Amino acid sequence: MTGAALDTTTLLALLAGHLLGDFVLQTDGLAERKSRRLVWLLLHVLAVAVVTWVLLGAWAAAPLVGALFVVHLGLDLVKRRFAPRAAERRESGNPLAAADGGRYVAGSVALRDTNRGFGWFVADQALHAASLLGLWWAAGSWLPDLAAANAWAAAWGDGYARALLLVAGFTATVWALGVVLRFQMAGFAAGLPDELVAGLPRGGRSVGRLERTLVFVFVLMGQPEAVGFVVAAKAGFRIGDLTRPEQRNHAEYIMIGTLRSFAYALLLALLTRWLLTRIGG
Repeated sequence: MTGAALDTTTLLALLAGHLLGDFVLQTDGLAERKSRRLVWLLLHVLAVAVVTWVLLGAWAAAPLVGALFVVHLGLDLVKRRFAPRAAERRESGNPLAAADGGRYVAGSVALRDTNRGFGWFVADQALHAASLLGLWWAAGSWLPDLAAANAWAAAWGDGYARALLLVAGFTATVWALGVVLRFQMAGFAAGLPDELVAGLPRGGRSVGRLERTLVFVFVLMGQPEAVGFVVAAKAGFRIGDLTRPEQRNHAEYIMIGTLRSFAYALLLALLTRWLLTRIGG
């Protein structure tokens, strides 16, 4: 395997570790607890570091993982200090607080707080991405033999880099996009009565993840046209609601969220598929 491919593997391991730690292993409950108590924040950052270390596949990666722990902790401490917390979102009536017991309440305060929270989310993830790139670049000269020491890459060759890319792409599509959509759809949800948005606990989130999983799988299988059948099937459940005035707003809310979810998922899945063609043979 070439050095360039191995270096790509290191970058993908850092990216996949971050996405898994921040979006799969970090639940809403953990996000709330770490905003209140430092011990939960430390456990979260430790989980990210350990997962990344496993993906890097080498004891020699310890210095890089240690640096990752410090940088990730520092960024999360800044966010913990300045970003609005879930408790504050509940007090302001932010629709996003419904994930941990809040209510959907319309109002300019709620929408303003939602936009502020989304801004912090985007800034936080951008800084994490920049830090991963910085650590990867530094590791090239700091730990020049790290890529060669990766046991997984040594065993699987280019297949390991492709597997890491699949994990990163799938996690971003199914989990990370869910967080983005929760922010973007909060403004629409704020204008709906509680009885319309009520449903199975986390039901909408589960449906969204399943939708994006299907999109990702269909695109990776080379059958993106199959996504149209899934969209049509879901739209069929809402046609009746569009003819009833009392249900029209809710139906439009569902369809807007669905189309956004499918559009974003298609873009990420297509990007993942294209990147797969650029790694190895």
